[in-house]
Amino acid sequence: MFQKNQTIKVARVDISKKPEFLSREGINIDSAPAVFVHFEGHNYYSDGSKESIVNMMHFINKLINPVLTLKTEDEVEAFLNLDQELQEPTKFFEANPLPLGDIYSKRRTKTRVLALVFDQDDFTDEISTLKQASRNSAKRDELRVAIVTDKKIVKKYKASYGTLWFPEGAYSALVIKRYDGKYFSHDLLEGSPTGGYQFWMNK
Repeated sequence: MFQKNQTIKVARVDISKKPEFLSREGINIDSAPAVFVHFEGHNYYSDGSKESIVNMMHFINKLINPVLTLKTEDEVEAFLNLDQELQEPTKFFEANPLPLGDIYSKRRTKTRVLALVFDQDDFTDEISTLKQASRNSAKRDELRVAIVTDKKIVKKYKASYGTLWFPEGAYSALVIKRYDGKYFSHDLLEGSPTGGYQFWMNK
C-alpha cells in the first residue's frame, strides 16, 4: 500500500487536557471521538464515531489523490457510471484495494465531477484550486473528482455533448454528473464558480 519506509502516524489526544494545542492547530471538535488527518499542513475532519476502516482508507486516499487522471474514453465512461463503485487506480490502493461496497451502493447522492481541460498549462491555478476543493470534500465517499487532459478525448466529448457539457465557445469545462443523471457545467475560462469549487460541487 505504501512505498518502503512510508508510514501513517496515529496519535490520540485527550481534548480535555490539550485545549491550547487544539486552538493552535485550529481544530474545532463538536463531539468526541473525532478523527483528523493532518496532511500537507492542513487538518481534515472525519467523524471517528461513524467511520469504518474502509471509509478512513478511502478518505486518506482522496487527500493524497484528490483528482484522478483519466487517460482513455473507457476510463471516462467507467468514471461516469454512477451505478458502479469506482475502482480506484491510485498507488495508495494498488497492492490492497478496499471496495466500499454497501457504503457506496446505499448512498443516494452519488456524484462525479469531471474536469475536461484542453490545455492544462492555461489552467494551472484552477486545477490546483480544484484539487484543494476535492480534499475539502474527501469525507463524501460517494463523490469523486477526475480530470481529462488528452485533447483528442476532450474534443470528442465536446462534439458529442455540445453545450450540455461545454458552455458556448468553451473547450475546457467542469462537469458534474449528479445522482439523478443530470449534468451541470461551468466554463473554466470564467475562473472559480460563484462560492468556489467546493460549494459548486456540493450544493
